[in-house]
Amino acid sequence: MLLYVLPSFVTGFAGFFVGKSARRKQRNDILQEMQNSIDRLVVANSRLLDEVVASRGEGCDMKSTIKKLSTENAELVTEVKRLASIEELLRVEVAEVKKQNAELLIEVAQLTLEDKKLRIEVEELKLKLVGN
Repeated sequence: MLLYVLPSFVTGFAGFFVGKSARRKQRNDILQEMQNSIDRLVVANSRLLDEVVASRGEGCDMKSTIKKLSTENAELVTEVKRLASIEELLRVEVAEVKKQNAELLIEVAQLTLEDKKLRIEVEELKLKLVGN
């Protein structure tokens, strides 16, 4: 009976150790796969973190640019208002100059008419003097 039990005991014992070794290898393979997965996730996380940092930097640059453009826009609005008021003053001045010009034209016309009248009078006086 010992001969009958001993080989199966030895076979069982050897099978246990072989199975234990296979289970250990399987667990080690699973752990290695997990470690590889963690390493890939760390690399991906690092890349995403770099992208987030770059995006934040770009966001800060954009905020700075927007602030600068806003300041320039405010300055331009002020300049446009100033130029509009100057334009209005110039319109008033041009209207005044046109009015003065019209008055001067009327005065010139009146003086021209008086000059013609005086010339006629001078001619009439010359004729009277020649006739006398």
